[in-house]
Amino acid sequence: MPVSLQDVVNQLDREEPDYAQAARLGFEALPHLRQLVQGNSPGPPPSLISGGHHQRGRMAQVLEIAAHHPDPVVRVAAAASQST
Repeated sequence: MPVSLQDVVNQLDREEPDYAQAARLGFEALPHLRQLVQGNSPGPPPSLISGGHHQRGRMAQVLEIAAHHPDPVVRVAAAASQST
């Protein structure tokens, strides 16, 4: 099943994200995660980054980008994800 950017945002941009459901999006979600993290808009929801431990090996590049994001909240979420 193809995964869209909106699918990723819908799963993670919630008060209480369902990380298990988000992880079920699989590796097809990673390009969308990278796109969100690379943007300079208000920033991806921190839950997007903090949920990254579900696919740690494949998330390494996304977390590296997030660690240098202009929004400090995103940088902190990336650091927290890398330490779990």
